[in-house]
Amino acid sequence: MSKEWTKEEKKILKKYYKKKDKKELMELLPNRSWAAINQYSQKLNIKRSYDTVRTTNVKKLIEETPEAYYWMGFLMADGHFTEKRIIVGLSIKDVDHIKKFAKFISADYSEGNKKCCGKYYGSCSVSAANSDIVPLLREKFKIHSNKTHNPCDITWIKNNGLLLSLIIGFIDGDGSISRQTNRTDTFLRIKCHSSWLFNLQFISDIICKDCNLKPNIAAINRQGYAAVAFSNSIILKFLKKKGKDLKLPVLKRKWDRVNENFISKFEEYSYILKEVKNLIKEGLKNYDIADIVDRSPASIYQMVKKHNLRKI
Repeated sequence: MSKEWTKEEKKILKKYYKKKDKKELMELLPNRSWAAINQYSQKLNIKRSYDTVRTTNVKKLIEETPEAYYWMGFLMADGHFTEKRIIVGLSIKDVDHIKKFAKFISADYSEGNKKCCGKYYGSCSVSAANSDIVPLLREKFKIHSNKTHNPCDITWIKNNGLLLSLIIGFIDGDGSISRQTNRTDTFLRIKCHSSWLFNLQFISDIICKDCNLKPNIAAINRQGYAAVAFSNSIILKFLKKKGKDLKLPVLKRKWDRVNENFISKFEEYSYILKEVKNLIKEGLKNYDIADIVDRSPASIYQMVKKHNLRKI
């Protein structure tokens, strides 16, 4: 026969049963089994909220970590937010990526078929709710339920690592990385609703600034979408390396297309230009510089003239 519940135990149960999880309740009531706690709460007609009984850990998304910001960038592109729920669905070919997200927030994922243009395609998705955290996330990033026409705000993020994490996540959602025609290098294109034009330009400004390059211009294309493209291998290699350095769970099928060992003519020219500048500062003449960098004296002369290096 079970022992009587004390006044103190009843008080704890009434106060915390609705909002504490199983582990916390068991610690508060060490002399009661989980079955006994549930049974007595039913007797007192105390019901637990949906958020309490859920198994997901959505609050990880509000943490100030690179992975949290990566997933928020991804959700800004491919996710859907309601008042208290986050939903994201992808093609079945990206089920491994969905699994990564599900693992990050301790959620379940599902697989099924989605009808599109009269045909059924394999799909996978994650749906997680939290009536406390989701509103905080929406406020933090200014996420509208109709975010397609109401862009999120990312301009307030001052930490460069967190901002780049979010940008890489957004690229994995709305970006594409493809091979350039008849070439071995790749290019990156981000395309979304025209209302996101300002954000795309902001993203371009941040990426190019980190690479010491002039910003690429985001514009509205012929189809009416906002788009920005990057064909400079310096940028693509920088983003891929940053994803590795920050230990982000990037979409592997995209970033595997970027060859980290590829050096474009532009990149090679940039390296030589930097070396020529340093050699000029050391007082060397064009002829000697040409010999050191293994270029013709004429090409060094043209480089010095084009960039006005002797007057710097």
